[in-house]
Amino acid sequence: MDLTDEQAAHLGRAIRAYRTKTLRISQLEAAKRAQLSIATIGRIERGESQSVTDDTIAGVEEALDWQEGSAELVALGGDPIPKDHPRAVVQEFRDSTGTIRHRVSVDHETGETLPVEALAGQIAASGAEEIRVLTRLLSIEAPRRAYVIAILDRILDLVDSV
Repeated sequence: MDLTDEQAAHLGRAIRAYRTKTLRISQLEAAKRAQLSIATIGRIERGESQSVTDDTIAGVEEALDWQEGSAELVALGGDPIPKDHPRAVVQEFRDSTGTIRHRVSVDHETGETLPVEALAGQIAASGAEEIRVLTRLLSIEAPRRAYVIAILDRILDLVDSV
């Protein structure tokens, strides 16, 4: 991942804050979890690494219990997505007329994939916590962001009609 100086600094500050305040682990423990050197973790946290390999990013995300793609989100000013949070799943298919369509569902913490309509029913029944979780989904990587916005829009329409 190639970063501007500003993005590298932002990512480094966020990693350090998450490591120390959320996980309460040392740089050494983070380095062990990431299977990286403590020097590498230190350089990233200080914002000194503008070019970081995919393996290094994957290690950092693993060490911090972030979902894949979270480091990029953080570098761009978003929030990381914890591993235990749901993710949007988009399946592309062709309907009977040959038109490409998308089927959207959400990976639930149980590992099952819930259709959007089922999730909307759960939101209507249970309250604002799920809305907060869905809002966090908006911080997923850019290629999926449009799908997540469509999900949220559809869910809100369904919730409003209940």
